[in-house]
Amino acid sequence: MRYLSLHDYTLVLRRYRIPITLLVIAGMVVGLAQSLSKPNLYRSTTVLDFRDLAEDLSLFGGDTSAIEPLIIRVQRAAERATGRTVTRRVIRRFKDELPSIALQSAVTTEVDSAQLVKLTAVWGDPRIAADIANEFADQIQIVESRDTEKQLKLKKESLQAEIAATTETFEPGIDAIRISTLEAQLSRIQTLLDVAQPVEVVERANPPVGRFSPNPTRDAVVGGLLGLAIAVAGAFTRVALDRRMRTAHDVHVELGSPVVGRIGQGAMGKPGLAATGAAAMWDTDFEAFRLLRTNLRYLESDRKITSIVCTSSLAGEGKSTVCMSLASAAALAGRRVLLVECDLRRPVFAKRFGLSEGPGLSDYLVGDADPGDVLQEVELSPPRISGKVLRGDHEGVVESTAKFVAITAGTPVQNPAELLLEDAVGSFIDAVSSAYDLVLIDTTPLLAVVDTLQLIPHCDAVLLCVKAHETTRDQVRATKAMLEHVPQRPLAAVVTGLRGDGSDTYEYYYGY
Repeated sequence: MRYLSLHDYTLVLRRYRIPITLLVIAGMVVGLAQSLSKPNLYRSTTVLDFRDLAEDLSLFGGDTSAIEPLIIRVQRAAERATGRTVTRRVIRRFKDELPSIALQSAVTTEVDSAQLVKLTAVWGDPRIAADIANEFADQIQIVESRDTEKQLKLKKESLQAEIAATTETFEPGIDAIRISTLEAQLSRIQTLLDVAQPVEVVERANPPVGRFSPNPTRDAVVGGLLGLAIAVAGAFTRVALDRRMRTAHDVHVELGSPVVGRIGQGAMGKPGLAATGAAAMWDTDFEAFRLLRTNLRYLESDRKITSIVCTSSLAGEGKSTVCMSLASAAALAGRRVLLVECDLRRPVFAKRFGLSEGPGLSDYLVGDADPGDVLQEVELSPPRISGKVLRGDHEGVVESTAKFVAITAGTPVQNPAELLLEDAVGSFIDAVSSAYDLVLIDTTPLLAVVDTLQLIPHCDAVLLCVKAHETTRDQVRATKAMLEHVPQRPLAAVVTGLRGDGSDTYEYYYGY
């Protein structure tokens, strides 16, 4: 299937709407079941603020070149918050209460836009979750304070060494000023050592009121979305791998010819409106053949179309049904119609119409019957609407008096292909085409036997029946290739077997 517009995508979703819906529901059920089977988890968070020591040192007029920028210190501190050093200290604190492996994975950190570190602990008990978060915060304070003190002491020792070296080589004037400056910096470093707090707990963790997980609503929604994604992917994958023709659009794209009819599944196997004693066809099914009758007129260009070969790629695609019902529709419009059964291998007209099996076409072609002997009339009965009989066709012809003429296959023969190859077939089609307004020829499937290819040169147009959901793209392409080797005739397609809920069937519109 080619996706040329948004409508093509919606067709796929509409076609598989039931399995998609079921998979979404199944995903929600699975998500809900998994959610309810999970243990309760609680989340508690503490917020830490890492102060900028470079800023503190500048307040005292000190040299800040040895202090790391705040953003780097915060990122490193967030990584170290769950690192080996801090975690070991926390494990020692809870050594007799909580498993060490679970503690290592219970805490996560993140840095927000305000350069604050959020430390979150998740546990099955709300109080323990808060205790773990607070303990990690306390240990981070200890580690950071220790590292900061070490850094400032190194700076202090550096200043003291510089003062001592300057004192040994003391020169009045310049060295006096330098020593005075170094002593002032040393005093400020000492002051920072006394008052600096590299980490401040902005918000301590408290036991949460509600659980963090499981969340049945969220898990059900996630399961439904996952089911939807799988269902949609599966639907488009199946369409991509499915070689069957499903819509009139598919047939038109592959065949390259117009689609002049769309026949629903309910009309398949019916003898049109033939008065055979069985219940007449519903008008909703028969309306598709009225449309086909009208659309065939648009195939005419420079040459009037009188004789039409009705065929298919393989057997069972509804070509006989289309011939019978189209003959009924044309007869209701007041046209003189002849329906000829040229499928000498599997004839069905006699059985469906309740006619005599012979004499028929084969008898005429071998010279055992005259033209008048093979003609049999088929009377029509009106279609039904809501259990009532419709008494008039849309074009004003009284349906109860309409009829057409049919020629059955006749006596079975051993060589139908050779019989249809005789010149008598062409003469026969020419003769009946001049006597009737419309000659419909029901032939054999194209891919099965050669009979149809021998008849096409004698006719005015070809009507190819393609059964939706069964005929494959490869079969349609093979049929198209075969038709390219015979004299070109106007070619149109009729899509048969369409399901009643599809937008291609006439029932979709008939509510008007």
